[in-house]
Amino acid sequence: MKQFKDAAELYVEAKAYEKAAYIYISSKYFSQAEPLMEHITTPKLHALYAKVKESEGKYEEAKESYIKARDHDSVVRLLLYRLDDPTSAFDMVRENRSCAAAKMCGLYAKEREDYRAAIEFLLLAGENTKAYEIAQTFNEIETYAEKLDASGQKTDYVGIARHYESLGRSSETAKAHRG
Repeated sequence: MKQFKDAAELYVEAKAYEKAAYIYISSKYFSQAEPLMEHITTPKLHALYAKVKESEGKYEEAKESYIKARDHDSVVRLLLYRLDDPTSAFDMVRENRSCAAAKMCGLYAKEREDYRAAIEFLLLAGENTKAYEIAQTFNEIETYAEKLDASGQKTDYVGIARHYESLGRSSETAKAHRG
């Protein structure tokens, strides 16, 4: 291990920060890697470093490294489950439209009984059936109809129409059938 540390130190002297940081992280010399991270441009190294920071419970630092690694799904996961910042997570998913992160947000919102958000994000994730089930169960069909975009299938609109039809709301039924 001493040889790796010596090699990393030589890379630092030569200003080959990427190689030095990789060796430090791989050899578990995390404190030596930390000052080098500002020089690192490789997303893979930022992702490795973020995992280390997350395992240490340093979630804000992990989030920043995941951002530099362009790992939006991990950023969203931290925002939801470690940093208690669902608003930022929701905004990020609306912007980058990651299916995996949208599904994460949808399930998170459902767990917290925020059914409107659950529907929105499950639709973004392409989980139309799950979104429809939530809408029907929790009387949020109007939210479902509003959030359903061009990705909606004929069956999605037929489901909305049937719901309105069962309530005797013929004008909404006609709108839903038109999609």
